[in-house]
Amino acid sequence: SFPGYFLHERKARQRETFRDVPPDRLLIETDAPDQLPPEETRSAECGTRRKFHPLTDAATGRAINHPANLGLVYEGLAEFLGEPTETLAVRVEENFQRLFG
Repeated sequence: SFPGYFLHERKARQRETFRDVPPDRLLIETDAPDQLPPEETRSAECGTRRKFHPLTDAATGRAINHPANLGLVYEGLAEFLGEPTETLAVRVEENFQRLFG
């Protein structure tokens, strides 16, 4: 399962491993509330910079990850794999349904 945290530039080596994941086994996650994605992610597909959706931990006041960042993860991985986000989303949905029914 590909987490948004791997969209960080410093995680290039980890991202590369996802090129070898069979297409019928790929899933996507936010890893919320842990492992924030990069604060700002460039999406070539939409030509804009998207910011992540932070949540604030009430106890510490620090930003934590939010489930709304799932779209950002889809866009980042689709761009990395060189395919449209919609195509990736359909494939991941099929994989999810096959695994969890």
